[in-house]
Amino acid sequence: MFELSGDLAERPILEVLRAVHAHGASGLLELDPSGHRRRLFFVNGELHLPGSHPLARKLAEQLATLRAAQSTAMSGQAQLEPA
Repeated sequence: MFELSGDLAERPILEVLRAVHAHGASGLLELDPSGHRRRLFFVNGELHLPGSHPLARKLAEQLATLRAAQSTAMSGQAQLEPA
């Protein structure tokens, strides 16, 4: 079971999202920036939020960037393996 807690002042949100995605975690991530609570829902490492929310759009873009980078890295490793 993957469990994560802490202060985002000490751990950047992108690092948190990377860990959630990498572990395929499901659950709720609660953020409280400046007293404005946000609840992010994840299922198997994928973000599930109302698409109209600005935070949802921003985080979805960042996750898409992570997936693309991960995919590129994986294809590069496959090419480097001997036949």
